Amino acid sequence: MLKQAVAKCMVMEEKPGITPTYVLDRGAYDQPLKDRPRPRVTPAVFMPMPSTAPSNRLGLAQWLVHDNHPLTARVAVNRYWQLIFGRGLVNTTEDFGMQGESPSHPELLDTLAVEFRESGWDVKAFMKRIVMSATYRQASAIRDDLAAVDPDNILLWRAPRYRLQAETIRDNALAASGLLVRTIGGPSTKPYQPPGLWREKTMRANMETGVFRRDSGAALYRRGMYTFWKQAAPPPQMEIFDAPSREACIVKRRVTNTPLQALVVLNDETYAEIAHALACRLFRELDGSWEEQLRARLARGLRLITGRTPAPSELSTWEVFTKNNRARFTDKPEDAEEFLKYGEFRPEREDPTIDVAALAFTMSAALNLDETFTRD
Repeated sequence: MLKQAVAKCMVMEEKPGITPTYVLDRGAYDQPLKDRPRPRVTPAVFMPMPSTAPSNRLGLAQWLVHDNHPLTARVAVNRYWQLIFGRGLVNTTEDFGMQGESPSHPELLDTLAVEFRESGWDVKAFMKRIVMSATYRQASAIRDDLAAVDPDNILLWRAPRYRLQAETIRDNALAASGLLVRTIGGPSTKPYQPPGLWREKTMRANMETGVFRRDSGAALYRRGMYTFWKQAAPPPQMEIFDAPSREACIVKRRVTNTPLQALVVLNDETYAEIAHALACRLFRELDGSWEEQLRARLARGLRLITGRTPAPSELSTWEVFTKNNRARFTDKPEDAEEFLKYGEFRPEREDPTIDVAALAFTMSAALNLDETFTRD
């Protein structure tokens, strides 16, 4: 019994002896050419492995990050650039070989790669430099004369405009509502998802991942990167927003725009709770009567969600929409109470239920705007 209670963990280690490798006859795995052995060496086009490096995985890792190795830093820098600008300096991020595209700014790629390596591979410093650059901070407005010459913005004449990734969409909404927990590190978390999904995908319910047990408290509001990932049943929120299944390494995600994505934001418990929390935040930060502060609360909420101040004409439309919501909830106060029951969030003080529900309903619609999902 004691032996069964001890958790088992697979450990990888080197074999005592090196298994010989041979050239295969026309690629057939079961027909090695015994007269053509191949040593453990790196491709001749690159620098050889350091003389002090062992001929194993450790030596390969040391070779990859060696000062004279040109490729690792360039690939890393290009992927970070793609993450920030939506397009890499080498557009074929997944292919730096002969079939890939040439870099649009080769000198820039070289400079950033060298600086990244010499900084000790400091990712935060690299990202900070890029987002504080004049290139990143310029407007994303399109000029017809430049768009005719460079429609894909390869020359970076405007700021990038692209849809946020699945994890960031949820993080952005949580941050706007004030619920986001910014703690770095720690165990994975299990936020809201429809019940029964794991049971359908699991052969044995008594396994650790056989039954989904949702977390509570602060764990519900951590960044999407900490969400527990069951490969057979990925988090549905992220899957619908094009997060990869993680069955293979993906360096460039596909982007779709489907009705299911709108249904998630308008109906999922996560976003209903976020809309409620955001409405309470607006009542807390802008104290005053409903009529006096309605436009100010709407402007503040839209600013938190989209990152920009709405125009007066937009505010008028949102104001009419919110007043209609309030009238509907006034006629059926039980609907307002039901709408505010989603999620664990509860307001810190007694806010007017109908007013909060009306504003929360408006914030729910704003969370579903295209510009909410877009880096603009």
